[in-house]
Amino acid sequence: MHDGAVLSFLERLEAAGDISSAERELIAGDWLNEQRAVNAVESEYWALRLVRDLGRALGARDQRALEGPLQAAEDQLVRDFAASLTRR
Repeated sequence: MHDGAVLSFLERLEAAGDISSAERELIAGDWLNEQRAVNAVESEYWALRLVRDLGRALGARDQRALEGPLQAAEDQLVRDFAASLTRR
């Protein structure tokens, strides 16, 4: 799926009143960041954020199942970043 199709879909959700403009911007950012991820951990992190943020925007109440994997991916990104700083 290409960026234009996803962004158009989000615009249609906003026009229908299913999500706000702020939610559209947040979810679009998640999508674009996931598409530009440089490794599997970063891609997984942004994909999980996209699912979480879209779920929240559409009214999902319980997203605990996403929080653990999302936190683990975020923790790994921080470890990878810290390791890259010590290699310089």
